[in-house]
Amino acid sequence: MLPAGQRRPGGWNRCRISERLQAALAGLQELQVLRERQRALVSGALAVQPSAEGSQARSKEQRLETTLAALKEQLYSNY
Repeated sequence: MLPAGQRRPGGWNRCRISERLQAALAGLQELQVLRERQRALVSGALAVQPSAEGSQARSKEQRLETTLAALKEQLYSNY
């Protein structure tokens, strides 16, 4: 037994550990909220129907890819 008025050697450390664990738990809970918010944003973005402008951009991208493939074929066929 410890004499009256004398604290255990690890008392202060336990208090600090408890505070750190509580802070870590709060941080994890905040990350969970952020994850759910991000998931909702991504789901909403994926649910949006592509606009005509988006279709035109994809069409242009496909034409550029086709042109690039043709140019690569010409380049490699010359060697």
